Amino acid sequence: MRLCDQAIWLDSGEIKASGDPKHVTEKYMEELYEGPRKSSVIDKGEAVGADDGQSTVNDNVGKKTRVRKDKRLDYVDDEKSRNDIQISEFNRYAMSFGRGGAKITDVVLEDEIGDQLSWVVGGELVSLRIACEIKQKLASPIIGFFVKDRLGQALFGDNSFSMHAKQSGIITKGQRVEAVFQFYMPLLPTGDYSVCVAIANGSIETHVQHHWIHDALIFKVISSSIRNCLVGIPMQNIELNIQS
Repeated sequence: MRLCDQAIWLDSGEIKASGDPKHVTEKYMEELYEGPRKSSVIDKGEAVGADDGQSTVNDNVGKKTRVRKDKRLDYVDDEKSRNDIQISEFNRYAMSFGRGGAKITDVVLEDEIGDQLSWVVGGELVSLRIACEIKQKLASPIIGFFVKDRLGQALFGDNSFSMHAKQSGIITKGQRVEAVFQFYMPLLPTGDYSVCVAIANGSIETHVQHHWIHDALIFKVISSSIRNCLVGIPMQNIELNIQS
């Protein structure tokens, strides 16, 4: 994806897909993660467990009303070194795939007090909240994410396995589960980025993908002081000591 504008996916001497590298690579990843267990593929315009394309799903029943907070209001508008990042709404109809044992119903980026963000400044403490609905009994669900640049390169991400590998208990059909990842938003060069999210069942080495969404959220970096790196790390302090 970083080097080419055309890609061909070969399998046992036959062309399975060709064209845009991002699209071909995403289809290859579906095959790689699903493998021989593949039983269903969810494409653009479909969602796991969706009734039809015209129904409106309200995943916020019983929850507090979210207020999308514009972080620009907390800062001086003409500060050129600020890393302004625009955050899209969750796209439930983005390209996705999976076996359907669980469905990702909501993905939001929140500030420290739980307000949904439409705009954030690099270096802020944020939380990525991924909500899922369980469609069949699961013993060891794993929820994860990673952030990609416009070429599809994974920049950073994590999953819930390491923190909850020993957590026991069966999650049954109809229950809801969510993962919350808190981190300091990296400083990003100007451009477009996307968040890939997934829920699987099993272990890191052996698992079944139940719902994988390629571009659940879009980050659009409007301005940045970062020029020559893929990401910048927010510095807590920088010292320059001159000794005689």
